[in-house]
Amino acid sequence: ATEWLKEGHRVQLELFLSGRAKYMREDFLKERLNRILVLVAENYKIADGPRRGPKGLNVVLERAGRK
Repeated sequence: ATEWLKEGHRVQLELFLSGRAKYMREDFLKERLNRILVLVAENYKIADGPRRGPKGLNVVLERAGRK
């Protein structure tokens, strides 16, 4: 994801959930998604999401503007 963001592409991250995990509290699931987002080394901004999809949570990232 970091490499694609460096090249200027948008990246969609999906937190797949199975079974009963799909029905857990929203704040708990967002905390799990944030654990993944910490691993992205490139500066990014959230373009869309986090949204609940049929298989879990989705978030779309794009590179933040250069400062």
